[in-house]
This record gives sequence, C-alpha cells and structure tokens, in this order.
Amino acid sequence: MSADRQLLERFLRGELDAEAIDALERRLDEEPELQRELGALAQEAYEAELPDLGTTRMSLFQGRAFAAEPIAAGVELREVIGRGGMGVVHRGLQHSLGRTVAVKSVRDPERHRAPLLQEAVLTGYLEHPNIAPVHEITTGADGQPLVVLKHIEGTVWSDTLPRPNQPSAMPLEWHLRVVLQICQALRFAHSRGVVHRDVKPSNVMIGEFDEVYLMDWGLGVCLDAGSRLPSLADQRGIAGTPAFMAPEQLEEDPSGIGTHTDVYLVGACLYHLATGEPPQAGTKLAEIREAVKARRGLSLPAETPPELAGIIERAMALAPTDRYASIGDLRDALEGFLEHRTSETLVARGDERAEAMMEAHGASDAEAAERAFFDAAFNYRAALDSWPNNEGAQQKLDALVRARVEQLISLDAPLAARRALAIVEAADSELNARVEAAVAREHEARFRLEHYERGDNRVFGLMMRRVIGGALGLIWIAISVALVAVPVTSLTTLLVGSVGVLFVTTFVIIRARHVMLDVRLNRHNAMISLIAEVALVVMIALAAVTDRPVTDVLTESMLLVALAAGAVAAVMDTRVFLTALAYLAGYVACRLDPSLLRFAFPAAAVAMVAVSHGINVITARRAATSSG
Repeated sequence: MSADRQLLERFLRGELDAEAIDALERRLDEEPELQRELGALAQEAYEAELPDLGTTRMSLFQGRAFAAEPIAAGVELREVIGRGGMGVVHRGLQHSLGRTVAVKSVRDPERHRAPLLQEAVLTGYLEHPNIAPVHEITTGADGQPLVVLKHIEGTVWSDTLPRPNQPSAMPLEWHLRVVLQICQALRFAHSRGVVHRDVKPSNVMIGEFDEVYLMDWGLGVCLDAGSRLPSLADQRGIAGTPAFMAPEQLEEDPSGIGTHTDVYLVGACLYHLATGEPPQAGTKLAEIREAVKARRGLSLPAETPPELAGIIERAMALAPTDRYASIGDLRDALEGFLEHRTSETLVARGDERAEAMMEAHGASDAEAAERAFFDAAFNYRAALDSWPNNEGAQQKLDALVRARVEQLISLDAPLAARRALAIVEAADSELNARVEAAVAREHEARFRLEHYERGDNRVFGLMMRRVIGGALGLIWIAISVALVAVPVTSLTTLLVGSVGVLFVTTFVIIRARHVMLDVRLNRHNAMISLIAEVALVVMIALAAVTDRPVTDVLTESMLLVALAAGAVAAVMDTRVFLTALAYLAGYVACRLDPSLLRFAFPAAAVAMVAVSHGINVITARRAATSSG
C-alpha cells in the first residue's frame, strides 16, 4: 500500500491533525490524481460504513473529499426546482433506472458541505413513508457533494394554507390529515431518538396523490449522546425558524430541546392553519424571546372550533411538561377531533334548523315549525350517535325540546308537546308535569266535546231508538185500540195499566242505558217519556180519588201526550210537532164530541208512531248519504 493511500485513509478516519490536513489540502489542489483517489476511498468508506458513521466521522466529508469526476456518473442535472438558505435543488435524471430524481447541492461548499451530508445520512437513517428517501450520495463535475433524493411532484403545504382575510381553498379536515401524516413521520423519528427541530409548513411537501413528506432534516439531531448521528450534545447556539420556534429553542443552551420541541412546532403549524399567520412575529430573536415569555395565551379566531383551539393551546404550552407527552398523544387528539368534527357539523346543521323552527313559529307556520323541529332533533341525535360525549349537542337538544314544548303548550297542543318531550331520554320533571297537566285538561275537554257531539248527532243511538220506539209504539197502539174497543169502566184498571206501561218503559230504559242515557237526544226522549207516563199515572190516580168518568181521563190523557210531544219537538226535532198536533186535534174533537174518542185515540197513536218512524228513516238515509 502506497504512502499516499495510507495518508488518505488516515484522513478519512479523522486521524490527521490540523497541520497534516492543511498540507494534504495543498496537495489536493495541485494533484488531480490524488483528488480522484480520495474520492474513490470516500465512496468505499461510505458504502461500507454508512450504518456506523458517527458524528466525529462526518469530518471525512470536509475538505476535498471527492474527486472532480462523478462517482456515480449516471445522474444528469437539469433545471433548478428549489432554493434554500444552504442549498439548491435540481431536477435530475437517474439514467440507470430512468427515473426523475431531486438532486441537492450546497451554495457554499466550505460552509455547508458537512451539514448537507449530515442531513443526507440522517434522512437515510429515517426510512419512512412520510420522509423523502435518499437514493444516493454522489459528486458533481466540480467535485462537490450531491445528494440524490426522491423527486416529489406536488406542492408545498405552506402554499395551500390560509392567509389573513383569505381562507384556504382546501377544507380544514384536509389540512388536519396532512398534520396527521407529519405526526406519523415525527413518531417514527422520535422512536429512533431523532428530533426534527424545524417543523414548519414550508418544510412539508404534498404529492400529487396527497402523499405527505416532512422535508429538510438539516437541523435534525439525535438525543442519544452515544449515537453516531449528529448529536444534540454537540450542538451550540440557536437553530430553527424564529417564527415557529419553541421557547427552549430560543435559548443559547440547546439542552432543553427534546421530542416536546417537535410537539410545540406541530402546534405552531396548527396555529398558522387557524390564523393564517405564524405564531411569532418580530425581526430580532430577543424581541421574539421576550414576546414568547410574556405570552399568557393564544389569540385564535372566534370561528376556531373549541376542541381544536384546546389542542393548539396545549401543544404550544410554554412549559414542556404542559404539552402533550408525545407526538403520538397529539396525533390521537387530532384524530379524536376529526371524529368529533362530523358530530360538530351535525350540530351546526341542527342549529340552523332550530333557528328555522323559531322563525316559523313566529310566523304562525305550524307545519314548517314542526318539520324544522324534527330536522333539528334528528341532527342533534345523529351528532350524539357520532360522538356520545358531545355535551354541546346534548345541551342543544334539551334546549330545542324545551323550546318546542313551550311553543306547543302555547298552541294548546299538549299531545304534540308530549311527543316532542319523548325525544329526550331524561325530560325535565317540571316541564313533564306541565305537559301531563295540559294533556289531562285536553282529555277532559275532548271528552266533554265528544259527549256533546254525540248528543247532537242523530246517528248515535238511531238503531236503538228505532227498535225501542217501534216496540213501544206498537204497544201504545195496541193499548189505545184496546181502550176504545173494550171500554174500560174502572179507573183502577186504567191506573194498573198505566203503572204497568211505566214499569215496562223504565225497565227498557235501564236495560238500554248505555245508548239511551249516553246520547243526549235519546236521554231527552226517555226522560220526557217517563215524565209524561208518571204524570199520566198521577192524573189517573187523582181522577180515581175524585171518581171522575173514564172517558174524561182518556180525553185529558190525549192533551197530556200532546204536551209531551211538544216538549220533545222543542228539544229534539220540530217534526215531532206533527204528533203533538195529532193528539191536540184528537183532544179538541173529543171535547166537542166524546163519542169520537174511540176513533181519535187510536188514530193519534198511529200518527205518533208513523211520525217517529218517518223521522228515524230520514235520519238513517241522510247518514248513509253523507258517509258515502
């Protein structure tokens, strides 16, 4: 092995002192062959020892570590697609695989060569779907290092975020799902002991198919002091983006940095999403540091969902111990919010319908108010099904039901109020008592109304009236004919017969009381008939005491029946006056000529039965016509 090769290998292993390195640097400037040999040895060291590269060995990439000839000549550089403070990114073509790649190089090789390669090694160590993979480390024609990365066709997340007074074209849910993917990348990095330290919207790329990549791991460090990756223990000074930095990043001593720092940075991204601006403004670090220390809360827009606002405030807590314990916990909180977001959307729809209910009620549009009520209740119920612990949805459902019940009570619709109240599982006891009292009052009023309507409805009890009226009518005709065909000479016999008729009538009424007494028309008819028969019995009894002629009693009974028929006509049906006229005519005729009694008495009875039957037939036909 030549002395030059041994010298180069010692250089790559970091065994040369500063003087020897300066001497080697001068030779490299003068001897291109020595540069190429160093490049070849560096490539061999990279390929053989990449998993074991330590922080101290990163010095191998300093100075002239690569030759002027490309080590992997299969990458063709094309147009610039991005620039940063440290480097430039070109689109490239990797000929061996025929694919487009991104090629990152540095602007100032003397200052930024080592950081570029540190970032490449760290990114290569973190192989994850949400971290852009490193394909290769090679050199350009100028001998400077090139990092070949996956080429991502898409957009920078910061370009899609809202700005002050300019909302984002993408919905909140879409942005939050981007944040969830960022959290996944950080969860993996944290599991490997690596902290990003510069999470911000401009460091997130979103591919054509919504794939999310957390980029720019140049400030990433390993928390394990014994790791062979860039270690936090070796860091000095302040590093990060001031507008997003966590409080511990604003201190000269970086020892306070940890995974909680990335939690804060993700919270700062959420703040930017909610407000359209980074959380910290200022041009000087001292100003920003003082503003952060003096902060007593976050100023979030009023339209920020309360649950999301709580997540942001906790993630951005000044004290690390007040933040989420891990990036996984923050991710879980965001997942929960997205699940609850559906519930909150349903609540918002319910609010709209609840307002429509109030407006419709104010406009006396009962049908529209009822539809709006059930729509609002459906949305609140669906919100609770989606998120059972949504206290706001439950409170609004309770308030909706109370408002609707109050409306229905004011409209004298207690049964509808009871149905509305049944929507909530645990109704307010006072409101429930009011509803039940209103229902009881309506039942009583309805019973009275139905009872009254039944009394006025001639159809109710019609059949019973026809049967009983027909039977009693035939009996009355038979008695009337018998009284004149077989003249009764004894008032006692007449009295016994009248009492018998009274007994039969009373018995029939009692037996058919569910019809005769529940229907007002039948009840009046029955009462007048009983009163008339009682009066007849009393009249006959008095006549028997005074020993009056039987013919006079029979004649006066016709007047009594005429008066009873007149009473029935007055309270039930004016057509019954025909019966009253028939008996009145018979009474007058018999007064003028007592011999007409044997004709007038049965004729009046027949007229009474005919009129009653005719009225019932006409009523039945009208009822059948109206129902048809």
